[in-house]
Amino acid sequence: MEKLRSVNTKFWNDPFIEKLDSKEKLLFIYFLTNPQANILGIYEISLNRISFDTGLKVESIEKALKGFERVSKVFYLDGFIILANFQKNQNMNSNMEKGAIELFKKLPNKVKSLVLDKALKGFERLSNGFKDFEKYESESESESELKNENDVIFDFKKSILNLGVEEKVINEWLKIRKSKKASNSEIAFNSIKNEIEKSNMSANKCIEMAVIKSWRGFEAEWIKNIQQKENIPASKPGLVKIEFKRH
Repeated sequence: MEKLRSVNTKFWNDPFIEKLDSKEKLLFIYFLTNPQANILGIYEISLNRISFDTGLKVESIEKALKGFERVSKVFYLDGFIILANFQKNQNMNSNMEKGAIELFKKLPNKVKSLVLDKALKGFERLSNGFKDFEKYESESESESELKNENDVIFDFKKSILNLGVEEKVINEWLKIRKSKKASNSEIAFNSIKNEIEKSNMSANKCIEMAVIKSWRGFEAEWIKNIQQKENIPASKPGLVKIEFKRH
């Protein structure tokens, strides 16, 4: 069945698009318009299929995807494309939004976790308008309660502490994550750990900044943006200083 997929002409005036080379432009517009694309902006597609349709080598596709992910435009996880800003650029009626929610609920939990743990702004309209968008979190908690007694239960706090984060810092951050319904899963931890490594800062300073900014998650790109605005070198000592009062 054919699907109508329109692309606004302002697409070509986007500064991000202007900086892409010809292969990256082809790939990006392919992600928006290929037959697998849907109203959610998250869909399953293999690298081989992408290569066949575009004529690009798999190696070139993987390189481009890494570049898109660094700037939080497109993510590729377990065979699923996630278009971070797709939803906010769509004019959708209530039925279309409900359809998008239904598609989201059918996604693997690992893919849902990436969207929610990274708090992708492109999906805010759906997450705020339909509480079921985050229903999977409570379902995941119920599933964890059914774990076999021999299974190892993941300890999010302990894992963060093992990165060298002070306990008073992690305690404050856990309060923020709880208030914003962030999942403290192993998937979330691995994503945060990866971003900390990319930031070239200590884990403690990264989480301190997350507390200061009230971030439910952490991305190296957020630190980079702050440093660029304030013209602060990434390696400058004392970039972040935070004090916690005892009550």
